[in-house]
Parts: sequence; structure tokens; C-alpha cells
Amino acid sequence: MKLPVDTYSESNGKPVIVRLKKSLYGLKQAGELFYKLMKRILTCEETGMKCCMHDMCVFTLFDDETNERVITLLWVDDIIITGNTLSIVERIIGCIESNVKKISKMGEITRYIGIDLKRDRANHTLELTQVPYTKSVIEKFGPNLKATSVPLNPYHDYRAKNEGEVNPPLHAELGSLRYLSDRTKPTLQLPLSLLQTGALNPTQVQIDGVKHVIRYLTGSVSDGLTFARGLETDPLVELFGMCDASYIPSYDSKGQLGYALFLNLNSGAIEAKSCKDSTVSTSAAHVELKAMYLLTLSIIWTRGFLMELGYEQHQPTTIWTDSESAKLLASTFILSSKSQHLTMRINAIHQEVVNKVIVIKWIDTEGNTVDVLTKALPVLPFERHTRTLHHGFGNRPIQAKAKKADRPVTFKAKLKKISAARVRQYAHSN
Repeated sequence: MKLPVDTYSESNGKPVIVRLKKSLYGLKQAGELFYKLMKRILTCEETGMKCCMHDMCVFTLFDDETNERVITLLWVDDIIITGNTLSIVERIIGCIESNVKKISKMGEITRYIGIDLKRDRANHTLELTQVPYTKSVIEKFGPNLKATSVPLNPYHDYRAKNEGEVNPPLHAELGSLRYLSDRTKPTLQLPLSLLQTGALNPTQVQIDGVKHVIRYLTGSVSDGLTFARGLETDPLVELFGMCDASYIPSYDSKGQLGYALFLNLNSGAIEAKSCKDSTVSTSAAHVELKAMYLLTLSIIWTRGFLMELGYEQHQPTTIWTDSESAKLLASTFILSSKSQHLTMRINAIHQEVVNKVIVIKWIDTEGNTVDVLTKALPVLPFERHTRTLHHGFGNRPIQAKAKKADRPVTFKAKLKKISAARVRQYAHSN
């Protein structure tokens, strides 16, 4: 570290260089050094915890003899310790307290890194919200705007480039909204993905789009994610995911990819993603396979992480998609001259199908919740999909509607068909 020359300098006028004995708060190395200290404390013989390989900031201890379980999560100097017995939690806290100068015990968790946690022990639910932060964003960027039900106008082009006068950038607004979308409001993923294309020099439509998102936050301040256990007969964690993509929108030649991952039917999404495709796809199946591939990678990591936490998935994880062609290509790996350029991506997904890591099933577009992450929707379908994305399916089994060829022909349908034939016959005779 170089000290100020006007105060400290050598005889030849050069600055004095010193070595710090310990890190100062605020330096780039402070977080890394604090993590090394906590890792050394938690993995010592006294505590006996093990660092997770899938997330190096999570430490676990499972004792088969005493049936004690404890999980510790680090976020710099903010620590969560949870266990099935109070004695094991107090032992971990005591071990940390004996190795650091000062520790603050905050009691039962109610707020963590800006996220409010509300537990309902009777109904076994956990709700995550960001009400104070959401209000601060509204107060800063749009305190007097009226509320609206959707974050985007389905009829506006948010990806158009500004070819006129230079407008002020949207970095501050988009950065504040990103903190919400990555944690408790996944429905903001699509608006931010569309609006960030013009962050440096936005168009007036994009500026109005940010105001529209603020208006949506005004009407959904208390909205958040809810996690709950399923029925008594269902496993506590039964991972499944949904994926979708929009192929060549009217405003761009690159599609929009989206996927969501759920712990069980009664819980909201633990991960949701909406991003612009990096390359131009040659077909609808192509862009759907890209979204499926991203979801497959997320499933592989999540299954490994859950196994380290003691929730190993013994059954294949279901992937729901509304693309029959993408499902057929990934499940059977039967290629043709029109799909041979997708060999590597299809093979990567198909290998996980063969290894029984995933299983791919078809669902109609109306039942695909991820549709809200790939395109701007009207009010009714947006609210329906948002409710599912935030709170789960309510233990309702996911069922795909039967196709028209598989549906039984009703008397009304027969009558309609006969009437149409008579109209054609009458028109031809006249």
C-alpha cells in the first residue's frame, strides 16, 4: 500500500510502501480474506462442517448418530445458521464467537440482505418480499405515477434503436430494478431484458417503458415469492422446470429465451430467467432447444446442490415445453437434413434424458407459466402466470390439454360441421 507522498516519503522522494497486517473494511481483498477466515472456523475439527462444492458459501453438517442437521450460509459478514436442534445451532455460534472479536446475535431471521422473510409455521410456508426497497425505488423514480396491472405494453416496440437526439441513459433505473427481478419479482426479467438494449441511448418508448415498470411496482409492492411444502404423501422437494421461447419477434431477428425452476407444486420459482438470444435461430424448434438447454444446465446444478443439502432427487426432473418438435428431437435424437446443425445441442440434452436426469413432457401454451418471461401478455394471462410463478400451482397436478385430434367429437361439434357443409352446398347451388 502506498502512503501519501506529501506526508510520508523516503529520502529520495519516493513514496513509502507498507504491508498491511490485516485487511481494512472496504478493500477489494476484504471479502475474500473474511471468507477464508470463516471457512477456517467452520471447517475446523470443533465444528466439523463441510463446504459445499456447488456453492462455496454454504456449509453443512449432518450427524447420523445424533440425527442433527445444520446448514450455514455466508454473505460476506452476514451469516444464516439453521438447524433441526437448538443445541447444534448454539454450538456453531459459540465456535464462531470464540474466534472473532465481536459477533451480533440477531435472533430468528426476519430480514436478510434487503429481503424480508415471513414464516407461517402452522401452514409450513415461507414468504419473501422486498417492500421497503420497492417503495424506495418508487419514491426515487416515480412517486406520482398511477398503478397498472402489467409491466409492459404488448403493442410497443422496446428493442428499437434511437436514431434521433441523445437521451440520458437508464443505468440507474435498470440497476435498481435488477436487484428486485433477481430476487423476489421474476416477472421483471422480461421488461429489463428488453429495456437494457437501449440503456446507453434510449428511445422515448424505452423511457416510457421504465415508467410503465415503475407503475407496475406501484400496484404490486407487497408481491413476492412463497415457498411451501406439498401434501403429506408428496416428497418435500420434487424438482421440475418449464421452458419457452419466442421465435423472431416483429421488432428483432433474435428470439427471447425463458425458463423457470420449481421446488414442488406448492412453491414459487426458485430460479427464473429471461434473456435475449445471442444468435439468430433458423427455426422455432431451434430457439426452443436453446431455452431447454439452459434449463437443463440449471437442473444439473440444482440437483447436485440439493444432494449436498440432503434432498437427493431419485426420479428424473420433468421439463415441460410447449414445442412438440423440440421435445421429439431431444427425446429421440432422430436428426434430418433440416436439424443436423443442431446436433451438439440436441445431443447434450438427449444424454441427460438417457441418463434419467431429465424427462421431457409437452404442455399447451396456455398452461406454460414461462410464457410470461418470453413475451408481453395482456392482463388476464399475465396475472394467471404471475400467480403461478410467485406462489406455485397449489398442489394442482400439471396436465396438458388434449390435442384436437384426440378430443372426442361432441354433438355440438357434429352439428357445427353439418351446418358448415350445408352452407357450402347452398352457396355452390346458387
